[in-house]
Amino acid sequence: MPDFGTADIHNVLLAGSRSSGKTTLAEALLFHAGEIKRQGTVDAGTAASDFEKEEQAHHYSVYSTLLHATHQGKRINILDLPGAPDFIGQAIACLPAAETMLLVMDPERGIDSMSRVLVKLAHDLDLPVAIVVSHIGEGVARLGPFLSELKEAFGRGCLPINLPADNGAGVIDCLLNGEGDSDVGPVPSFHTELLDQRAKSQTTKPFTSRSSARWIRRT
Repeated sequence: MPDFGTADIHNVLLAGSRSSGKTTLAEALLFHAGEIKRQGTVDAGTAASDFEKEEQAHHYSVYSTLLHATHQGKRINILDLPGAPDFIGQAIACLPAAETMLLVMDPERGIDSMSRVLVKLAHDLDLPVAIVVSHIGEGVARLGPFLSELKEAFGRGCLPINLPADNGAGVIDCLLNGEGDSDVGPVPSFHTELLDQRAKSQTTKPFTSRSSARWIRRT
């Protein structure tokens, strides 16, 4: 096992409401990092983070689970948090240990109360939040309105870095790329908005002092 220095170890929370896709995302991250040879599923009870019999029987996380992956010489500790409101204590206990929260959200469900609570908790601890939009493969029609809802709920700094293209089959970069079309509109407009927001963040206080924008990615 490689010997990682403190600067090469990062703790990331994987949060969101129940059935938003957190555990499925965790499986994909572990698989593509080479930590597991086969992606498990929540329904089959074979997900790495749902190893307790109670979780396998009910098909949702009950406990916070520590996972890990190595990527580009960095050790990434992933804390997969339960999404049911009954177990929010598990999520709260893990917040001080992390440097970033990945908040997984399903556009079909909109912005639920659990997601709002998690963002508020992260904000109170000055913890940056990156939003991961799940279930895009099931259709992109709801994505445009959902982006507007995110801005309204969490501020104008909530902007997409990546967007789906080709009806959800591909991903297009909006931060470093200023050309092309996404499933929700021309990339140049999103690219310009990101650059403008970055410039504003140099002189004004963003949503959290360590993060000037929300990140939206495809899963």
